[in-house]
Amino acid sequence: MIYDMVRTWVEGWAVSRGTPAPVARPWGYYTEVADDPAEVGRHVFPEASEPLVRAAAEGVRASRTWMKMPAEPEEVEPWISPGWEVAWS
Repeated sequence: MIYDMVRTWVEGWAVSRGTPAPVARPWGYYTEVADDPAEVGRHVFPEASEPLVRAAAEGVRASRTWMKMPAEPEEVEPWISPGWEVAWS
């Protein structure tokens, strides 16, 4: 059920911002972000698990890519590769 809710949310988010449709990934979804100098794309996770977060973080090559997931920053921070910043807000 949570996967369906996240899919619906990310699809709606993309439509509301005029970005390309989200693409399914092993950890959730990825969508490009149009016309935002602070963000080029985002990975959206239905769940936060260390193997999934590590796989997504290690596969990112473009700066200003975000990851959104249902987890506390202090839980996720040890899982991400160097170069990532954790937003504490």
